[in-house]
Amino acid sequence: MAIMINDPFLSKIYSDVIAEIARSEVKHPDYPLDHLRRTAITTEEMLEATLNIVRNALQVARVGNEDRYATIEDLRKELIHASAMCLKQLIRIDHEAKQAHVGEY
Repeated sequence: MAIMINDPFLSKIYSDVIAEIARSEVKHPDYPLDHLRRTAITTEEMLEATLNIVRNALQVARVGNEDRYATIEDLRKELIHASAMCLKQLIRIDHEAKQAHVGEY
């Protein structure tokens, strides 16, 4: 399946990722300044997505505080979180490079 840039599914994904970035800015206004901590946050979100995949595949009944199997909706939610943190980190890197007039942006 080829991904088309004007695919309506992509519009929904973009919208959800941008909304998650906005939500994270409100919830965590003290986003780290250093790349190590930013990457740790992004990695943690990817690990949550991976955990949902494993739980679903193994039919392990525990998601957060709930006794139920991980669903595709749980996975999508965690992938949106991870995508948002990746994009947020890229935005910060480009913004900092522009501020320092270093690198391409």
